[in-house]
Amino acid sequence: LKASGQDNLLSLLASCNRSSPHLELVRVVLHIFKNITGHQASLSVLVTREVMSKMTDVVQMFRDKADIFELSTLLLETFVRSDAFILSEHSSHEQRRCLREVLSLSRKRASVFDRGILCLDNVMNIVEGGTIIESKPKCPYCDREFT
Repeated sequence: LKASGQDNLLSLLASCNRSSPHLELVRVVLHIFKNITGHQASLSVLVTREVMSKMTDVVQMFRDKADIFELSTLLLETFVRSDAFILSEHSSHEQRRCLREVLSLSRKRASVFDRGILCLDNVMNIVEGGTIIESKPKCPYCDREFT
């Protein structure tokens, strides 16, 4: 992260479209970000306005791809849970509006995207209300409870 590797990963994400090879690249980049978020010191460096914006774009662009949707919403949730400062500094009104719309559309397909919806629902509760929903099931990726 000191070498700004996240900027290269974000550029790669921004250049991806919905073709099969690009979907694989998106998955790989998201897994790299997931691995980075496992280290608290790296997380504080990683989460910026640009990362939040790109992750919001990924959630919206790939909302019909269950695995990408779940992983990108999990990352967003991890970002917004990491520090209250992030909420005010790194989430814009436009991003919140976009995420509300994606959440609304995704709820209509709840049977396909249950885990991603749980993560996105927590993101919106934290960002808009400042509270976290209690007694949620465990996250499918890291096995931690949604608290």
